[in-house]
Amino acid sequence: VKEKLLRFDGTPLFPERIAKTVEYPLSPLEAALYEAVTEYVTKTGPAVDSDIIGVALAIVDVTAAKPVAREITKASEFTNSPDWSAATNLIVFAQPNSAAGFDGPSDLVTIKPDGTGRTTVTSVLPRGGQTPQPAWSPDGSRIIFVDTDGTMKTIAVDGSDLARAVATGLTTGFHPHYRPTP
Repeated sequence: VKEKLLRFDGTPLFPERIAKTVEYPLSPLEAALYEAVTEYVTKTGPAVDSDIIGVALAIVDVTAAKPVAREITKASEFTNSPDWSAATNLIVFAQPNSAAGFDGPSDLVTIKPDGTGRTTVTSVLPRGGQTPQPAWSPDGSRIIFVDTDGTMKTIAVDGSDLARAVATGLTTGFHPHYRPTP
């Protein structure tokens, strides 16, 4: 549609776009992951019309002889922004109120990779707050995230000790992460 927009003098507003597909060789591991994700999307995709009806958190074991995607949350829950802690073997994610989807209130939740041990870390959802973009500290003891007011905050994995990530200077941000330890 935008390609048909014209300036007042009749010339195209946007230049012609020419796209071409470039072949890219995949390693066997990348090819296995590609196949597993393609199969998962093909299997679940037809149920999705033009609107998003849900987002599940799925794990793909790329070391398996035939990798497959295994859902550990339900698509109706709209789980998003997962981060996996190597130190604790827990996954943290934002869990919105499923009725409101991504734009609604959310809490931070942890879960084991097998789908068990689901634990709510924050309790801002009942107040309409959001806790998007969580990330683990290198030792797995804390989670950094963007709070409802846009400030970066940290919280202990048990939900205690909520604190600002930065006391002064740049206190707001998107997708905060801890610096990895060498």
